[in-house]
Amino acid sequence: MVDDADCAYTLDIVQEDYDGTRTVKFENFKARGDVALEAFYQYNYLPGTLYYDRLDSVSTVDDEERKRVEQQHALDVQLRKNRVAVDAIIECIQGGIDQKTVLITEAAARSGISKPKIRKALIEHTGPDKSKNQFWYEEIGVNNSHIYRLNYGVSDAI
Repeated sequence: MVDDADCAYTLDIVQEDYDGTRTVKFENFKARGDVALEAFYQYNYLPGTLYYDRLDSVSTVDDEERKRVEQQHALDVQLRKNRVAVDAIIECIQGGIDQKTVLITEAAARSGISKPKIRKALIEHTGPDKSKNQFWYEEIGVNNSHIYRLNYGVSDAI
């Protein structure tokens, strides 16, 4: 069907908020003429919404909101990709295994994930901001050892 069209877009759900707002991204993959390469819209996706009410709820997303939604989407994708590693790392830290080398080895053994992937997840999720999926922070200990501590209440956020 795409061969018969002058213009074609893919549609991806970027974010679904708890208030029933869904943000979607249209991305152009076939263009003939002057058309937007991408566009973002939001609408009400709650079940039971009448068709015309849903249609009335469609609105364009401004650049600031688009950037925020794309950043959050990237964080969500990263967490989904690292979920098993993150869970193994948290389990180890909660169990008192907090020195970097031992932590990586034990998390890899518990999860079945390679040490390089555990190390990468450890780095990607280190920091103070749980809204950015940073679940632990790093301290430098005796003899330059790297010690990891969970951010306060991290187990509640996961």
